[in-house]
Formats: sequence, structure tokens, C-alpha cells
Amino acid sequence: MVRPTDNGWAGVTWRATIYGRMASGKDNRVAVRGGVVRRYPLPKMKEWKEAVWAQLIPLKPKEPMDGPLGLKMIFYLPKNSGYRVRDLWPCHKPDVFDNLAGPIADCLEAVGVVRNDSRFCTVDTRKFFGEPMRVEIEVWEL
Repeated sequence: MVRPTDNGWAGVTWRATIYGRMASGKDNRVAVRGGVVRRYPLPKMKEWKEAVWAQLIPLKPKEPMDGPLGLKMIFYLPKNSGYRVRDLWPCHKPDVFDNLAGPIADCLEAVGVVRNDSRFCTVDTRKFFGEPMRVEIEVWEL
């Protein structure tokens, strides 16, 4: 039976807040030359992932979380000149699903917070305007 808690589900909860300028997009650029596929890491994404790893390593649990998991990520983005004062929601790029959430889930796995990012059964992602730029992460067992 699922008991309601502060995140709506029962189970152990792990939380972290990561600060810094977020990079969005794919991890690698792919080029084919002479029939050989080559992957080139994008520098901005590499820098962002290294910053995330550095902030996650001191916060990681003793053992990676395993089994069915829930994931909640709230991204706070700066309001740039392209938005009007009355705009409340950052409804333009970057795309929250592929470009923001994917690299964070990969980092959670690489650092050892979760055994495998395929364990996430429910994912809640949101993006808001806010300063400083940050992502608030919550992982819980279902």
C-alpha cells in the first residue's frame, strides 16, 4: 500500500540542489567520415556535467538507490531579454524532457545516486523563471 508523504509516495527520499549555468542539448556531435562514425563531446555539456558531478558526489547515498524510483526535477532559468515582464512560464527552449532532464538523469547514474536511470518509473519535470540558476532534484523509492 502506498502511503502519502511530502512527495506523494512512500519510501526513502534523497534531495539535492545543483547550482550553475545549465547546458542543454545532446552530449555528443556525431560525424561520419569515410564510413567511420565519430563522436565529438560538446564542451558546454562536458563542463555542465562536471559541475553537476562535483556537487553531487558529496551528497550521494552510501548505496545507490535501486528498484522502482520516482524522480522530480525543478529547473530555474533566468529571464532573458526575449521574454516580456508578464511572461510567467519559460515555454520556449530549452526543451525540459530531452535537453535538461536527460543529462541530469545520466549524472545521477554516473555518480552513484541510482543504480540505473531506467529505474525511474515516474518523472516530474518543471521549469520556472528564477535566480540563481539551479535544478532541485528529488529521488524516492516507490
